[in-house]
Amino acid sequence: MPVLYHCANSVQDAIISIIASFSIKSVFVEKGMTSGSTYASFARGESDFLTTYNAYIGWKKASKGGTGQQFCYRFHLNQVQLQQLEEQKLQLLINLTEAGLVAFDAEESAALHRVRSSRSRSLFFEVPVRFEGWSNDVTVAAVIAVALYPRLLKREGHGYRNVYTNQHLQLVSTSINRISSKPPPWLAYLEATQAKNGKLNAFHTSPITQAMLSLLLGEAGFKFYAGVIEIDNGRVRLSLRTWRKMLAVCRLRSHVNGVINNFFLRPQIPLGEADQRWLKLMANALDGTPQSRVH
Repeated sequence: MPVLYHCANSVQDAIISIIASFSIKSVFVEKGMTSGSTYASFARGESDFLTTYNAYIGWKKASKGGTGQQFCYRFHLNQVQLQQLEEQKLQLLINLTEAGLVAFDAEESAALHRVRSSRSRSLFFEVPVRFEGWSNDVTVAAVIAVALYPRLLKREGHGYRNVYTNQHLQLVSTSINRISSKPPPWLAYLEATQAKNGKLNAFHTSPITQAMLSLLLGEAGFKFYAGVIEIDNGRVRLSLRTWRKMLAVCRLRSHVNGVINNFFLRPQIPLGEADQRWLKLMANALDGTPQSRVH
């Protein structure tokens, strides 16, 4: 998808950091991960991933000033896990450059490898500003949604239902969306485990909007007469009020798929002007959720 292309070539710091966090344990110490605790003070974008990223950014800033350990103690953070996140992130950046998906100049590449081999806890590699692009929480959430699909939850009552397995799940007490007074109607999740009471607990959640569902996820069928978009043979149904909106979504999704295919076939070739326009339309559509109703 275009946002994945954009992130691979723009090296958005949030995306790389979140991917790195997939392979480590929680950066939060258990006693700090309760309602009303300092965990909630890092809350961002109704996303456990962005909440972790916020904590990482705070620790990184403190570490540069030599107060990283004090920061972790104050906010109940695990410094070992944060350091591992940083190491994983650096390795991901090196892998992207070696694969030819990201082009740093000689000075930037030298700085990356220097930080990677350093033992200093106050030395960090800063992704050049020119690579950040349209970095925002909505773009990050869209990338997470595509990466984790079809791990899709729909809110029902006080809990959630897995759309594809029809199992009912609850969010772990440490989830930012469990703490929220108005959690999102749709969520992506990283993993689910069975608790001692037999219930399934979903860990690491991220919001999914109707725009993401209609434009990015699964296989879509457009029923113009009924005014309905069916995702994956009706597992998800979205309705639009007018056929013009339906046509606009259909065309945008079709062109987005074309950009996706071109990227996977030729990832090192920059996007053309027309593809850039479609990418801009996609970004605008994700930022402004379409007026639609969910069945």
